[in-house]
Amino acid sequence: MKQITKLKFAVLRHSGHPEKPDHYDIVVETVFGNNPEETALSKFETDSELENPSLTATFERDVRRRYLEYEGPLDGNRGEVKRVDLGFYTPLNSHLSFQGSLLQGDFELIPNKEIRRLV
Repeated sequence: MKQITKLKFAVLRHSGHPEKPDHYDIVVETVFGNNPEETALSKFETDSELENPSLTATFERDVRRRYLEYEGPLDGNRGEVKRVDLGFYTPLNSHLSFQGSLLQGDFELIPNKEIRRLV
């Protein structure tokens, strides 16, 4: 029986960006191939509140692993981030199941585009 992998995620409140309104960055660990030791971090952005039943977050780019723990100013005068949630999620085929204190529930994953809460 295949073991279900739990991966880390963080939600960062991103404020003060000169070109974007305040928003949330949802950063999620991703696994390369079949090796759970090789992980990267992908960032999705949303301006929706986290409890919004129709929450959708759009893939922005891959980011450095430090953003799972980082809080503070961003390089290049891009504002600052404050971590508001940290937890685990389980990838289930084309779905992600989040188990955080604020971000919870099942989301559909549209590869390299967005994650959308399943209603």
